[in-house]
Amino acid sequence: MDETAEARIYETALRQTTMDQQHAMADALTQADTLLEELAEAGRYTQDATAEHRESDRLRLALALMRARRGGFEDGALLHAWWRNAVDGPRREATSDRSGRDPRA
Repeated sequence: MDETAEARIYETALRQTTMDQQHAMADALTQADTLLEELAEAGRYTQDATAEHRESDRLRLALALMRARRGGFEDGALLHAWWRNAVDGPRREATSDRSGRDPRA
């Protein structure tokens, strides 16, 4: 294979990777927006956050989503568990709330 063909193949592969990364980041930013809106609706994210703080949180969340995707299922599962906890609140065992004294005490 001559050098010109090799250079074109390399350039095409590099361009495709860059485009894929841009699409992945755009997707992560969109998902981060949606997740922050869910948090705000659930009362777990301040409604009066400044534009700078919201953008900072959006970027951090998008980067966390990108890392989770790159890291595979285990990191994605951890991120999902964190997200459910942030939206729904911590899960509690139904022992002492309804029956008076906690039987574990």
